[in-house]
Amino acid sequence: MKYTLLSFLHLFIILLFIDFGLNPVWDFISAKLEITPIDYFGEEKSLSFLISILIIAPLIETSVFQLLIKYLLDFSPLKSTNYMAFYYSCISGILFGLTHIYSIVHIAKTCLGVSFLCFSF
Repeated sequence: MKYTLLSFLHLFIILLFIDFGLNPVWDFISAKLEITPIDYFGEEKSLSFLISILIIAPLIETSVFQLLIKYLLDFSPLKSTNYMAFYYSCISGILFGLTHIYSIVHIAKTCLGVSFLCFSF
């Protein structure tokens, strides 16, 4: 399948909708569960911190949550099913979301976004 700029634009718009368009849903969930958002993300401003956040962390996360999970699922009975891409996307999204434990709402947004990205890939 040939990817075009339009398909990437559609993907970007869908991800923006998941993160920002569903804000009333995320706010409702936060209010019902009485979750307070975390405002402190640290005050690190060094170049090494910036490089680790922008380059090293994505490489490690991709290795673990995409390559390793795909490799492990290739040895499972799920490999022979027609829904392998769906299972892979869901497992990868859930595990990735669970490592970003700022709040339950952030976990849900991350799981949903990553699952969508994995499935579209």
